[in-house]
Amino acid sequence: MNIYTLELLQIVFLLILLFFILFYTFSSLQSIFYKIPVVSSKNKNILSMIKAINLKDNDIVYDFGSGYGNLLFLIEKQTGVKGIGYENNLLPFLFSKIKKVMKKSKVTFLFKSFYKFKASDKDVKVFVYLMPNELNRLFSFLKKNNFKGTVISNTFSASNFKEEKILSILKSSNKIYIYKF
Repeated sequence: MNIYTLELLQIVFLLILLFFILFYTFSSLQSIFYKIPVVSSKNKNILSMIKAINLKDNDIVYDFGSGYGNLLFLIEKQTGVKGIGYENNLLPFLFSKIKKVMKKSKVTFLFKSFYKFKASDKDVKVFVYLMPNELNRLFSFLKKNNFKGTVISNTFSASNFKEEKILSILKSSNKIYIYKF
């Protein structure tokens, strides 16, 4: 290789690196703007959440704020149930789409806010890992839109709504909160 080829490769590498830095910064700012950080649920929490509800073969589960898709991938692996994730942060959304292809998964990821969710007549199961203020806001939205189903919340409870059940997770201070609408 001559010197110009090496310099060109260095420039291309630096441009790619700059792109990823800007992309990550944009994604982080997006989390701050929406006040919803991207935090993945631990596998033991996900398994406890799966056990807490009775999933049937024809159920569809939703993950509001699906992040990198870990919850839906594990639910699909454990139960075979269809999953749909809502994520409005570009970086985790793209990573979840890449992981979907790599895992040959049937999970669906939508790049949109869960406040665009349209409630159906059937009993819907929704998983969330949201801070209390956002959880209260979500529940107000669901109630206003005649949501029928179950919301399973990892770690946080909604102060304005009464949970049906609270479950403790073994060897953890975290809890799972189950709400029926």
